[in-house]
Amino acid sequence: MAEPARATHGMIDYDLNSVDQIKNIEEHETLLREYAGKTQSLNEVPAIADFGCGPGLGSLRTVRPVLDVWRKAPPAQRVSACFVDLPGNDWSALRSRLFGQDGIVSKPNPPQIQLVARDFYKEIFPKNALSLSTAFYATHWLSRPQTTFSPGTLWFHELPALAYADLRQKALNDFAHFVKNRMHELATGGRLIVSTMGSVADRNTRNGVAPSRSILMPFATETAYAMVKDGLLEQSLVDNFVVAVWFLTADDARSAIHQAMSQGTACDIEHLDIKFSDGQDADPLGGLLMTPHLYARKKTKAARAVLHSTLKAHLFTPSSDTPLEAAQLAEIFYERMERAIWADACRGPNRRHLEKKTILTVVLKKTEHS
Repeated sequence: MAEPARATHGMIDYDLNSVDQIKNIEEHETLLREYAGKTQSLNEVPAIADFGCGPGLGSLRTVRPVLDVWRKAPPAQRVSACFVDLPGNDWSALRSRLFGQDGIVSKPNPPQIQLVARDFYKEIFPKNALSLSTAFYATHWLSRPQTTFSPGTLWFHELPALAYADLRQKALNDFAHFVKNRMHELATGGRLIVSTMGSVADRNTRNGVAPSRSILMPFATETAYAMVKDGLLEQSLVDNFVVAVWFLTADDARSAIHQAMSQGTACDIEHLDIKFSDGQDADPLGGLLMTPHLYARKKTKAARAVLHSTLKAHLFTPSSDTPLEAAQLAEIFYERMERAIWADACRGPNRRHLEKKTILTVVLKKTEHS
């Protein structure tokens, strides 16, 4: 029997090309250890769940410091680590990492492992089952693909006002559901840690908000419309497609949390902040800009790692008659995107597209009556 197609098929190693996510997790290691210490005695078996775990490298770096703290707590105790993502995740890669030489199962006092293939916007674990829940670079993806008339852009913050407002409300509802379900699963005193792409208010932008900005989206948009012009992609598909992400502002996050609280969720906001970086500090590959060909290749691999499944589903496959044609369209897309990024990188300080990183981090504590 043929192996079923994975949503990740056609991606170039997500782990090796998700340096942004890895960097964010590493910057929060102290926070993870702090809250591991505050949650180690809430359950008979302390349990962490990482939502949007992906193929494993980022998730391992999330749970490892937590498990290290819990294992050292007297008396030595069993610990549990749960990994949650969509069915299309590369679960084989995750298992290989977990059980490999550098994984967490080969260590003394290995954790109980649970892999869960489900939509993380839904309730997954029993009430009070978890001590700590985490989500790094996951909750900016919306719960459903989006179709909206958006000619000229694939990007949410450039949508016309009505479409923008509609998508914003969907994003707030999604985050409220996520918070509500995670609080249900946590023991009283348990924490939810979310760190993801964010936005800030900016009167000078189309919709009054400036999101975390990567060069990937403008180059993806330009490449898609160039392929429309050449008859390779159907214009109606591109005009009605927007990548299903939303980067919350701090006020958005508070609004969604209060929405969850109004529906019976009891929690306290222990930490909520927005951090910024721009220029080369915002670009994890910025050190390669002096070698434009290498920079362009790495950036295109990053695009393929994070965008391929959605581009394949909404642009490449519907524009093709066979899977082979869809795969060929994908190769054309990424080759063109790489050339465009290379040409821009060669402009040095006069590049058209620059990165600006905005990271939203939230820590919620479950209180008595959730």
